[in-house]
Amino acid sequence: MIDNPPIIIAIIALAFSIISLIVNHKIGGRKKVKQLQKEVNEFQKNFEKATKDKNEKELQHLKLIEPEIMKKMQEMLLLPLKSMVIILVLFFGVMAAVTPAFHAFVITLPFDLHLSSLLALKLTQTAMYGPRGFFILCTIVFNLSLELIYSKFFEKKEAKP
Repeated sequence: MIDNPPIIIAIIALAFSIISLIVNHKIGGRKKVKQLQKEVNEFQKNFEKATKDKNEKELQHLKLIEPEIMKKMQEMLLLPLKSMVIILVLFFGVMAAVTPAFHAFVITLPFDLHLSSLLALKLTQTAMYGPRGFFILCTIVFNLSLELIYSKFFEKKEAKP
């Protein structure tokens, strides 16, 4: 067993980040959301053009399909909520386990991302983090990194015919 709390917490954060990425992409329906967003944007663009051009025939047609577009907008907003519920439950579960498991852990880092420091724009001062804070910081870094890697390598492969 590794007796190094920062490494253990970082590994837990990495595992959480991987799981949340998978849940977001599988259950959150990112492909479906992108497709729906494209359709809604196309509708809005056509509606603006028809309004600008005062094309009554096109406006009538667009008003007929508006209820369908509204359903798509609702679906586009609700799809990510499914994954968020799972991720939040998992997040709070991990937080509840990490805190008592590493209750004596404290680390000093050369930056401060606490809310008060963010609001005061004092990010370059040193700050102390407990197990929860360190877990959250690691999770942020890993989530951003994994999302970047996924979008660079995997989404491009999926987009190719």
